[in-house]
Amino acid sequence: MPDTAIGLMAKFPIEGEVKTRLAKDIGYPKALAVYTKLLNNATMLMRNLPGDRFFRTAFISPADKISDFKNLYHGFDQIYSQQGDDLGDRMLNALDTLLSVDITDRAILIGSDIPGIDQCHIEESRQLLDNADLVLGPTEDGGYYLIGLKLTQKALFSGIDWGTDLVFSQTLQKAMQLNLIVKQLPRLRDLDTIEDMRHFKY
Repeated sequence: MPDTAIGLMAKFPIEGEVKTRLAKDIGYPKALAVYTKLLNNATMLMRNLPGDRFFRTAFISPADKISDFKNLYHGFDQIYSQQGDDLGDRMLNALDTLLSVDITDRAILIGSDIPGIDQCHIEESRQLLDNADLVLGPTEDGGYYLIGLKLTQKALFSGIDWGTDLVFSQTLQKAMQLNLIVKQLPRLRDLDTIEDMRHFKY
């Protein structure tokens, strides 16, 4: 039986609604192609996680694309729409959903735009949660690509300047205030800009 619920936060690939920052440099059609490739990699990663250890969930935006997502991307145990007014709310609600799965005792949430994430990062975060309250995978731009918890910690998602280079440091500060035991994964680079695209040769 799986002991870990893992969720993927993803947007359905729609031109003009994904990688808009990158699109300013390369145009919306190319930005869509980049995002689609990233999403394909992320869904394949989720699909390849062993079902005896992981219960796999996708959280999709917009809500009216859930059926289309199901038809395109397989291997998920359940699929929900993202709920919340900002990224913090959406992540908190997703983790609440993951932690409510009866057969699991820990939750991991990842994004869909990290080319370097692989199964080793997921497995390591699962193991680190044996002796930690919070696991974070930091990104080079000051955010994080993975968060793992055993209990809902609402304070970690309030008062955070989402979309800035302060996200990781502010989250760590909140964790210290809550006296949480924190473990970190290797730092990775996400793909948001033309410089990131050149780095990964996309």
